[in-house]
Amino acid sequence: MYTIEDPIKRTITYLVDTFIYILYICLQLCGKTTPIKGPLDTLSFRKILVIRIDHIGDVLLTTPVHSALKERYPKAKIYSMVGSWAACIHNHNPHIDATIVYDAPWWKRERSNARFRLNDIFDLIRVVRLIRTEKFDLVIDPRGDFRHLFFFGYCTNAKYLLSYNRSGGKYLLSHAVNYDRYLNEIDKNFTLLAPLGIKNVQKNTDVFISKDETQWCNNFLSDHNLQNKLIVIISPGSRLQLKMLPIEKFISLSSWLIEQCHNVAIVYIGAKKNADLSSLIKKDLNKTKRIYDLIGRTTILQDFALLQHSHLILTNDGPIAHMTSSLDVPTIVFFGPTMVDQFKPHGTHIHSLSKNFACSPCVLNNCSLKKSSDQAMCMDAIEVDDIKHIIQENVDFNK
Repeated sequence: MYTIEDPIKRTITYLVDTFIYILYICLQLCGKTTPIKGPLDTLSFRKILVIRIDHIGDVLLTTPVHSALKERYPKAKIYSMVGSWAACIHNHNPHIDATIVYDAPWWKRERSNARFRLNDIFDLIRVVRLIRTEKFDLVIDPRGDFRHLFFFGYCTNAKYLLSYNRSGGKYLLSHAVNYDRYLNEIDKNFTLLAPLGIKNVQKNTDVFISKDETQWCNNFLSDHNLQNKLIVIISPGSRLQLKMLPIEKFISLSSWLIEQCHNVAIVYIGAKKNADLSSLIKKDLNKTKRIYDLIGRTTILQDFALLQHSHLILTNDGPIAHMTSSLDVPTIVFFGPTMVDQFKPHGTHIHSLSKNFACSPCVLNNCSLKKSSDQAMCMDAIEVDDIKHIIQENVDFNK
């Protein structure tokens, strides 16, 4: 089963999978250790590794897996494996005993168009050896990525290997879970962990911050006299340009919010890669002192500390949106080329806003309607008045 949208990638995956399968049979005949097949729900495990080396949002969506595993196996050591860009998400998580940080070249390339280096091979060998030394009883890959299954499951002699039957490598798995690409990402955790006998998995993400983040937030609020303000957090950026609501619409909303309530303060947050938005914000909103631009100046955990003190959150689909499921703050998430049902955070306080076209969701890097990689027609179509209507229904400006 190959649930890969791109036909070229699907063909390449099929050919590679076939080659590896032949190699797998040959090595098996030579006595190579392979993951044990069979039921998993009656077993206990000493060491468990959860692989999530892709995007920050995906790491956040997998945090309920760690808490569910810790509850099911309280004596086991739970390890996480993440990229350096997402390692801080697990820094203070009490359900994780240790974190392995590894920047896989195929995910680095997606984030920054980084070129392949010879050192990438040595780094891969290093991390495979490290995992092999730890002798994990169970390795779980919530993505169902064939590369993860082969390198970090099969090549490390994992005793049991659990993942989706998604992109090949089913023969490597102790148990192959059927992959439903239309299921919400959080709900996928239920199907993934079901073979372990885990029936209850929380639907909100886990985000833990330290005293440092809390103190930084308190200092920021105090320094700017925001303790008694109605704080609106706006996250206008995204990893992909096509997933961004035009900044002009955020600016228009900011001006409207300030006009609506004298007690509103607006804080813009975001990653360094979206720092170019700051100049546009300052250009159009420099007449008011109630706008605070922190884009590229905070960590994601400092952002979460601010979110905890907010009264309204406006964000594109991405990490900030996924964090809001653990809060009780009115939130509006803007969706464009991605699947709303698959990525919408859980919570009655969260409202998704999207405009469907015949090509939606395209999940592409270029908008076929606009012939552009900078803007998506479906994001342009979201009206400011629609956003205002949701805000008026869910936020009390008289507080």
